[in-house]
Amino acid sequence: MTHRAAPRKVVAWVGDVGMPEYDGGLILQTKYGYALEWVVWPDESSPHEIYRVDLARFDGKKVIPELHGWVNWDSVARSIGAMDSAEARAGWMETMKRGFGGGDPRALADLVIAAASARGWHEFDQYPIEVTLKEAVARYRGLKR
Repeated sequence: MTHRAAPRKVVAWVGDVGMPEYDGGLILQTKYGYALEWVVWPDESSPHEIYRVDLARFDGKKVIPELHGWVNWDSVARSIGAMDSAEARAGWMETMKRGFGGGDPRALADLVIAAASARGWHEFDQYPIEVTLKEAVARYRGLKR
């Protein structure tokens, strides 16, 4: 389902407001469902890497979340500190419920971002698009926040 074309319909921006100059991304509504496009800029001498991750697919009027079954969500929760307090656990469980239970694209993106911060973006997309800063800016020009 993942497609490499430039984004068209933005549902929400996530991460740093300075994206693509800094790490951040956007949630897209595609013909097939929702996807997260995340931009990583490792350092000044490296190209930007754009990772595309499916969040959910459309089945008629239903939104079917992509579960990413290989992810150990308990381990991710521990890695990001979501198990450090009752309040943090409650927030994590609510995000899981909204994402996997309700197909909320923002909650699904938050879960993928948490997993990628714990395990690496390459675990979701082994072939990111590599672009220069100029190409990244052109790719996102005109999209509304």
